[in-house]
Amino acid sequence: MDICKKELCTGCGLCEYVCPQQCISKVIGKEGVAYPYIDENICISCGKCQKLCPANNKIEAHEIKEVYAGWHTEEEQRRKSASGGIAFALYQYAIDHGFYVCGCYMNAEHKAKFSITNVRKEIDKFANSKYVWSDLTGVYRRIRELVSKQEKILFVGTPCQVAAVKQLAENIKAEDSIVLVEVLCHGMAPEEYLLQHIKKVEQNKKKKAVYIKFRDEKFGTSKYYFTMSDKQGNIFYKKNVQDNDVYQFGFHRNVSLRENCYNCRYAKQERVADIALSDYYGLGTCQPKVSYSSENVSCIMINTQKGKEFFEDLVMNKYIYADKRPVEEPFNAQGTLKRPIKKNAKREEFLRKYREFQNFDQAMEEVFHKDLVKNHVRVCLHIHELFEFSRRVLKKIFPEKIINKVKKYTR
Repeated sequence: MDICKKELCTGCGLCEYVCPQQCISKVIGKEGVAYPYIDENICISCGKCQKLCPANNKIEAHEIKEVYAGWHTEEEQRRKSASGGIAFALYQYAIDHGFYVCGCYMNAEHKAKFSITNVRKEIDKFANSKYVWSDLTGVYRRIRELVSKQEKILFVGTPCQVAAVKQLAENIKAEDSIVLVEVLCHGMAPEEYLLQHIKKVEQNKKKKAVYIKFRDEKFGTSKYYFTMSDKQGNIFYKKNVQDNDVYQFGFHRNVSLRENCYNCRYAKQERVADIALSDYYGLGTCQPKVSYSSENVSCIMINTQKGKEFFEDLVMNKYIYADKRPVEEPFNAQGTLKRPIKKNAKREEFLRKYREFQNFDQAMEEVFHKDLVKNHVRVCLHIHELFEFSRRVLKKIFPEKIINKVKKYTR
């Protein structure tokens, strides 16, 4: 029995939680992706998993009511965060006002997990981006426990994860107890790909990765440097897409995402959360123009009255600075507000090679050998740095749209 169409399964795990027989578990298939598996020897065909699955339901979505450019008022926190540090400010404000918060962190095994806390010092681990599928195991049960005790919860996750929590909240009549915040995402790469990549780097470097970061703030989060550090915090691996980190290459070039990401039901103008956050692409493309840089600036989309009230308190209490922008501005450059991510033309070839090798790095290197060589030449000739310098000069002369088109054809 299939719980939902495989190409729509996000791996949210809600089916596992609602199963009265506990007969559903995640199993990694030949393409390295975890999907729910039903032990039909135990299953009683109650249909609860299918009934509650977000992929089988129309999740209520809201038109974006207001848009703001914003950033954390603490400069250091803003610098360390992936964009403007708004999610971190939300965590801080929520805990300071009696909420529990639920966020994603990387554990010691380099797996992305969710946890719930009401202790401020525990939220540091939620900061920065995690470009990998993240596990909600245990979260649904904890949310239900807290709601039963009349506790309030702030949940921050990707749109599909928010949809799952929203389904749970409706099922247990807890909509008023949970503030939902979605972070617009590029997609999720399977956990197995990341673990294999880390292992390969460790073998090559003969070092053990204790800490990893996908957008290391030491080099500017806008540079997207993927780093690995040892126990003492010494970085022994530092690469981004241009430097041929194959994990980043596969992620940002739309090769290695879960299949549901290419069929995302939430990549549209209407949003499933009370508040939506993203990097602010397209900032200043509408009037009025802005006098500040778009670097380390978040796009904050207010979608419900609950979200508006929470956001206004955040601003009033000076956790963040916010500048109101035209509602239509984010649609000028944020692709996932219009449509799902488009598959890379070589994705199917990559999957064939992965099924053959059962090795992420090997499959990527074989399929994208020419692209990786081209990248290596560009790095050696400092072409990317020259382009960025030229871009800064030309930006003063030509419109942003023309520069972006030039960038597209010089990749």
